[in-house]
Formats: sequence, structure tokens, C-alpha cells
Amino acid sequence: MPSTKRPVRIAGSSGGFTDRQRAILSLAKCDVDVIVGDWMSECTMSWHGAAKADFAAKGVSDEERAGLYDPSFMANLMPALPVLQEKGIKLAVNAGASDTEKLAKVVVKAIEEQGLNLKVAWIEGDEVMEAVNKLLANGEKFENICFGGELKDWGFEPLAAQCYLGGAGIAETLRQGADIVVCGRVADAAPTVGASMWWHGWNRETDFDRVAGALMAGHLIEWCVSLPHHPTAAQLTLLQLLLRLRRLLQRFQGPFRRLRERRFPNCRDPYGWFVLHGEGREHRRRDECRHLCVPAALRDPRPTILRVGRGGTA
Repeated sequence: MPSTKRPVRIAGSSGGFTDRQRAILSLAKCDVDVIVGDWMSECTMSWHGAAKADFAAKGVSDEERAGLYDPSFMANLMPALPVLQEKGIKLAVNAGASDTEKLAKVVVKAIEEQGLNLKVAWIEGDEVMEAVNKLLANGEKFENICFGGELKDWGFEPLAAQCYLGGAGIAETLRQGADIVVCGRVADAAPTVGASMWWHGWNRETDFDRVAGALMAGHLIEWCVSLPHHPTAAQLTLLQLLLRLRRLLQRFQGPFRRLRERRFPNCRDPYGWFVLHGEGREHRRRDECRHLCVPAALRDPRPTILRVGRGGTA
């Protein structure tokens, strides 16, 4: 059923770990409903994943080692916590990297130390190294769909593997009352997709067009915060092209959805891209909680806020 709510106001706070540290607080002072942010990249995924494998190889337990989440996130979050609670603003971020649960516990501790009452949720399911090893042992080829060849021909032993998860898990945590959702590797638009699904009550099995609109909004939020205070003509042209792409995708979404359902009958999330082909079936249920990363550079002091209406975007 279409939502009768007003459009949800979503603000992007970060596009990477080098972005400004006051972003969450600055946005929390604005008229927004949800703040999203991205602290991960393929580069930081490699850093944290390799470090985790190195600690394990040295016999250092998870309890003994340092947390492998973004080291700058808490300094950004802590000043904003009282404002988030006062205004009822939700927060969904991917700063968990390779230690999402550990970061969630650190967030809980910071909330308790400030005497606040905010509910924290964390999403798992993106770390799939164990499943990949099982599949390799069973003869899975892991073909490179872009350049050809197989993973076994790479010449190196994989140290870490993560899936890009979607927004349905984020939506579910918000439905269950979470105020702050800590994710690891989620796709760039997933926090916006999840926040929109929660706000409007969209069904991921039927509201494909609306979720597709939220997907485009999520990428715009992710990218647009990188615009300078006075965007160039080229940047504005790119934004126009993205909006045209959205309209084009809406035209062809029906045939694309039918193709996706034929090729990936077990992929139930309208936006759940898998990095690794043939992901283990034991992870299918865990992927009900999918996570996502949302870049949003905020080099410009103005907040980047986009409305997502009941039809997808507004």
C-alpha cells in the first residue's frame, strides 16, 4: 500500500573516514528525520579485513585485539547523541567495518555514560570468508564476470570476503524501535533505502518501484554531498544525467525485475548485490539483515538533505 506520510527527510553525513568530524551534530540541528553516513571503501575494507586475518594468524582473540571499526566515528557521533535523542532523529551508518558488534557495544557504552536512552542495533551477515572457503573446497569456480578467469588462478590466498548487503535489514531494525543502526559492509544506498522502507512501510516483495526510487535517492545523497558550495556546470549536468537514469530505470524496471527473478530466484532483496557469486545458502537467512555503506562527503558546510516521498522520491 502507498504511504500517506509526508516525505522522509534524509541527510548524508559522510562519504569516507576523512570527512569532517562535526557532520552528524551539524545535521542533527537541521530539520531531518534520518541521518546516514559512509565510513567504508574498498580500501578500508582491505585494511580492516587483512588486520583481522593477521590477528587471527597470530593467535590473538577477538576479545584481546583492538576493534577493527572506523577509528574516527565515535568522535563524530558522541557530541550529537543528546540532539539525536531530543529530536528523535534516527541514524544508520556503516562505520562497523570488520567489527560491527564491537562498535555497537562502544556506542551503547557512550550512550550510557551520557545518561541517555537510545536503542542501538547492529547488522551482521556481510563477512562471508568462511562460506567462501567452503565453496572453494567444494569446487566453486568464482568466475570474474568482468575480466574472466577464476579465483583459484589469482595466485594469492584470500584473507577476507564481504558482501554488499541491502537496506531491508536496516528497515527492520528501525521498525523494531532502533534509534542507531550500526552496519558493516552495506551497499552505498542501503541506509537510505532502509530508512525509506521503514518510514513509508514499503513491502520489499511488492513495492519495487518505490524502493527503486529510494535507491536513486540514496545514490544522490551519497554523491551530492561532494558538490562544492557552487557546483560547476559539469557537476550539475551529471546530476541531471542521474535523474534521467532514474526515469529510464523506472521505464525498464519491469523487464529487469523479471530477468533478475529468473537469474537469481533466491535473491529476495530488491537491492541486495552480492560481491561473491554462489554465496553459501547458510547466509541466506542472515541476509534478512543486510548492511550498506552510504558515501556523503560533506565538504560543503550546507547539509545534503533529500526528501523521499511515497512514490519513491520527491
